[in-house]
Amino acid sequence: MQKHPRVTQLHVRWLLCALLCLTTLVGCDLPSFGGQSAQPTATANQTDLFSPKYSVTMRENVAYGASPAQTLDLCRPNGLSSPRPGIVLIHGGAWVSGSKRYQFDDFHTLRDVCQGLASQGLLVASIDYRLLSLSGPLGAHQDPWPAQLNDAQLAVRWLRAHASELALDKTRLCAAGLSVGAMLAVFLGALGTIQPGDQASLYPAESPQVSCVADFYGPVDIVSLLKAAPDANVDVFQALLGYTTPAQNPDGYHDASPLFRVSSQTAPTLIVHGIHDQVVPIEQSLALFQALREHEVPAQFITYNGKHSFGSVNLQEGRAIWLQILAYFIAQEHP
Repeated sequence: MQKHPRVTQLHVRWLLCALLCLTTLVGCDLPSFGGQSAQPTATANQTDLFSPKYSVTMRENVAYGASPAQTLDLCRPNGLSSPRPGIVLIHGGAWVSGSKRYQFDDFHTLRDVCQGLASQGLLVASIDYRLLSLSGPLGAHQDPWPAQLNDAQLAVRWLRAHASELALDKTRLCAAGLSVGAMLAVFLGALGTIQPGDQASLYPAESPQVSCVADFYGPVDIVSLLKAAPDANVDVFQALLGYTTPAQNPDGYHDASPLFRVSSQTAPTLIVHGIHDQVVPIEQSLALFQALREHEVPAQFITYNGKHSFGSVNLQEGRAIWLQILAYFIAQEHP
């Protein structure tokens, strides 16, 4: 296994200082896949995020796998027949909660984000994935790691397999995740092969790797996170990894940390992180940024004066950040 260079406190302070200085903050019917139809919409929250260019059709609860948790919401811009770039949205929730319509900030849900990005001409899929169940007897009703990564990769392959029906350009499919959803998004950008697991045999001819990543305050090194973050949920991560500790299962914790999967083949990545985040400290993203730069992967970093999950960012600041993120996606569309 590749061992990542240690990130010292000096590295962290230098990178944080540099980033703070450099970062400027702030219809057509879909094919029938068994989901619920929705009429073209243009909500007020879309307008809060962006000035809509297209009306949007949203199809809810489309199955991309056999599990009840393997569903997604599709948001498609109306009036565009040529293949469009796509984005996979991945919610957070500490592996035990959250959904594809999860709250994004104090003003928007992921449903709003899905429709808002689609209103700019992008095909967007906001996905659910299997979560941990911590109730009942020990080990009962669990979906431990890597079930979550299996699902995220399956959603990518499902979208590519249905690219012609969706008018998706399968070569321009990015991932954007929040918190642990960002951890999955980083994996999607780093892994060029299908992760072994119970979903690996589905759509084997389709690549699981996305072409770009937007990482919103995601953990990337679980062991370092558990040591540094006072609010980290140790029990959940131990349950995720088979009720083991890092000392008992060092290889498992290493392999479940996307920081150590970064290589020269990793997709271009945009990182967004609050400087006062106590749930996932900014050092996690700084370590990822350093790893990307060391491997000469195109990387950008946006900081904001706030906490985890955009908790203290006002509407104007949030919209300014989203405009930068949209510019990043557009730049990936036309490299």
